Amino acid sequence: MADNVAITAGSGTTVATDDVSGTHYQRVKLVDGTLDSSTAIPGDGSGLYTQSVLERATFVVKTVDFTASQTAQSIWTPGSGKKFVVCDVICSASAAGAITIFDATDSTTYRVAKLNLAANGGAVMNYTKPYVSAAANNVLKYTTGTGAAGSLTVSGYEV
Repeated sequence: MADNVAITAGSGTTVATDDVSGTHYQRVKLVDGTLDSSTAIPGDGSGLYTQSVLERATFVVKTVDFTASQTAQSIWTPGSGKKFVVCDVICSASAAGAITIFDATDSTTYRVAKLNLAANGGAVMNYTKPYVSAAANNVLKYTTGTGAAGSLTVSGYEV
């Protein structure tokens, strides 16, 4: 049976459905709700990240100590076929310097955070919209600048 159903609205409109044992369930795509926007709300490949998805997900906290001039050091390697979802980042510096946190590749496209920290300073970031890795099996990494030293804690979920 076809997965589309004709709806009579003037000359006729077709809507997408999922035919399950002869019963049609309308397919709906969610968008961000901004006026005149059609930007889709990202999902996990099989649907939307909902509370029930997070309840089945594994909560993870990763902490690393960092020193100056480190390149592409791993923070979080999710399980096979999983994505990381960053909810919070806490960074404390014992020495001034920069740290960049990124999703597999250090570029502006995949940047989770870039911080310029003062000695004995720090930053706490609580993501209102969690950062979801671009692909399954990506590794969350960091690179530090000259002089940087401190501790970094990242928390979130594996989905």
